[in-house]
This record gives sequence, structure tokens and C-alpha cells, in this order.
Amino acid sequence: MSVEIIPPSRRTCERCGRIDVWDDDAENWVIAEEDGQRRVGNRHCIHEWDINGRYNPIDGQMEGGAAAGGGAPTETGDGGDGVEADADEGHDA
Repeated sequence: MSVEIIPPSRRTCERCGRIDVWDDDAENWVIAEEDGQRRVGNRHCIHEWDINGRYNPIDGQMEGGAAAGGGAPTETGDGGDGVEADADEGHDA
């Protein structure tokens, strides 16, 4: 039996509201744009990403059934490994 790990595609800083999305072409997190505005948050913030155990990297679902990636963006973490990362660090952060 093979298990597919589904990484998150979006993360949000709980302190300043910055939103990053995963860019497959750049192979990196990039600042999201919503309604034509970049969601940069506070550049001096030590980002506290919405990283917790709710995201299940096995089925790509948030606890409670919300899908991650694919359709409408959802708030996910980094798979719950508790490692904080910034936009210039890799997707495995």
C-alpha cells in the first residue's frame, strides 16, 4: 500500500495576517494576492504560521473535512510538523 503525502498550498500568519501560497514554478512560498492586493502583513513580524495538527498531509484535509488545495484556497499549515518557515525557505518548511 502506497501513501501519498499532500503538502499544504496556503499558510497564514496568525499575528499579522500575511498569506503565502505555494508556487510550483518557483518551488517556494510566495506572498498571496487577493483582490489585487499583496497580503504582506508586517515585514517585521516573526511569523506565526497557522501550523498545527489540524492539517492531515495524508488525505489533504483539515480536521473537520475542509479540503486543502485544488479548489478554493484554505488555511493550512505545513503538515503539522511544527517547523516555522518564512517565504524564502523551501516548501518542506
